[in-house]
Amino acid sequence: MDKQLISRIEAEWDARREKLAQRMDKALAGLRELRELDRRRREGHRSEELGRSLGSFGGSVFDTRALSTVLGGEGESGGLEADRARRVADWLGELEALRADWPKNLPAPLLADGKSDTAEVLGQAAARIEPMARLFALLRKAEMERRARYRPELHDEFFAAFGPAHLDSGERALCPPIAVELAATEARSSARLVELLSSGLPVKVFRLAPAPGLDGSLDRGELDVELLPLGMQRVYVLQTTREHPAFEGQLRKALGSPRAALLNLLWPQGTEEDFAGICARAVASREFPVLCYDPEGDERFALRFDLEGNPDLDAEWAALELHHREGGEARVTASRITGGEYYAALPGSEGWFRELDPESRQEHIGAWFAMTPADRRVTTPFVQRVREEKLECLKPGRELLVHITQRAQVWETLRELAGLHNPHVERASAELERRYREESEQRIALEQQKLAENLAAQKQQAVEEAMGNLAARLLGLKEGGLSLGAPASAAPPSAQTAAPSMDGASAPAAAEEEPEADADEFWIDSAMCTACDECVTINPEIFEYNKNKQAVIKNPAGGPYKDIVKAAEKCSAKIIHPGKPLNPDEKGLDKLIERAKKFM
Repeated sequence: MDKQLISRIEAEWDARREKLAQRMDKALAGLRELRELDRRRREGHRSEELGRSLGSFGGSVFDTRALSTVLGGEGESGGLEADRARRVADWLGELEALRADWPKNLPAPLLADGKSDTAEVLGQAAARIEPMARLFALLRKAEMERRARYRPELHDEFFAAFGPAHLDSGERALCPPIAVELAATEARSSARLVELLSSGLPVKVFRLAPAPGLDGSLDRGELDVELLPLGMQRVYVLQTTREHPAFEGQLRKALGSPRAALLNLLWPQGTEEDFAGICARAVASREFPVLCYDPEGDERFALRFDLEGNPDLDAEWAALELHHREGGEARVTASRITGGEYYAALPGSEGWFRELDPESRQEHIGAWFAMTPADRRVTTPFVQRVREEKLECLKPGRELLVHITQRAQVWETLRELAGLHNPHVERASAELERRYREESEQRIALEQQKLAENLAAQKQQAVEEAMGNLAARLLGLKEGGLSLGAPASAAPPSAQTAAPSMDGASAPAAAEEEPEADADEFWIDSAMCTACDECVTINPEIFEYNKNKQAVIKNPAGGPYKDIVKAAEKCSAKIIHPGKPLNPDEKGLDKLIERAKKFM
């Protein structure tokens, strides 16, 4: 096994042994306290004990023998029951014997390479877990006895059959690490992998994967590791690279899982140049997406996935800037990094590409995937790279194009599983938007009709008043003395009367227009809320429902800006507008602000 991994596994075992020692010391202290209490109850009233308790002065003043007789201290009653006292003595002796030669009495971690026989590895793993099961059974009994909860008639039979299957998550997490590294020749096979992970033991299987394509092959084997949780939901899955900034924390968390785990790690196989750059491009191009699936992370499947280590989570492809020169001037071309860009940057990649026909209809492969099948048939996809400061466009061969398509499908599946992209929700949201738009258009049309009728009535009244005034002048009457229209009481509202609002109520004549929402402010279009529960689940201190079961802002400072952006991304109705962050010192603000822009 790789030396770097061995050192990390040994460090994890050291931390586990320390926690286990603390639990043992606590159990020992409890049993010793019971033993001392039993001794005091049995012997505390004896004359010699009373003399020691009273000291030299008290012993000379009091007749300790007479006092012992009065207190009944010469008998053997008052202590623990005989069976309980025997249990305490036996268990205390066993624990003290184990603790006396600590940690040699514990089984060592199992570090197996891929050449070991599977049955042999599982047998060795069981041989390490079984003594730990006996130890944890002893600790459980000691802890129950200390609280006077051990009942032989109830518990003796259970602990007689206690084995590895009875260990809880906390106890499994304290067992010696069982690590198996698959051989390079087995890295593409799923048979042995599934056998190890389904054994019921907390086996940590390491697959040290080479950088995709460096061996000249596009074959990734028969198993898409990223989708393993679909078939093995109780297995912890970590896929990351040795060069990822969060690698150490990710590795510790995976090793500390009480469950069987698969650690699929992008690992150098030799002397690869620019391995850190290769890892970054593999992650960004979705060739090797970073992910963590923790079965104990949440009861809901989608919330067990963590894809945070990947750039541009809300996009099918991550953004890419290509720096090159054209006509002697420096240029920057904005593009997307797909699997095509990843493979085009590898040395010796020419065999995966074909010559691009300059007369053909062309489209970058990132946009080509979004086309209809009919348009794709008449369009040539291309990828981009920079060689010797020149921007080049390359046509991926059929084999590479199929491979990129498959990896794109895996990435989209991961985003759906993690709740970042769901076509059903998007269709429902689009349908809600369509209905709202139609209802709005109908209300607007109705209001326009009412306004037109009101205007026509006002014009009619103005004409009638003008004709009345003209007739009065011709007849020598006072203006306004002759009415040609309807009585004043029946006249329509004057031109100064405000038009009715959309809900039928009259608005004040001098009402001000409602100010437009400030893009820098955090706000929610509550009227369009579908009550999907996403925002209030993410952070109920920021979001809550009003009496109409519509999301509103409870406290804009009730949580980090990260939760607001995440709620905006998961909102099915897309009605959450994050605005600008309140805390300028929050970690990762640049990426969060960029993700929030589409919702402003």
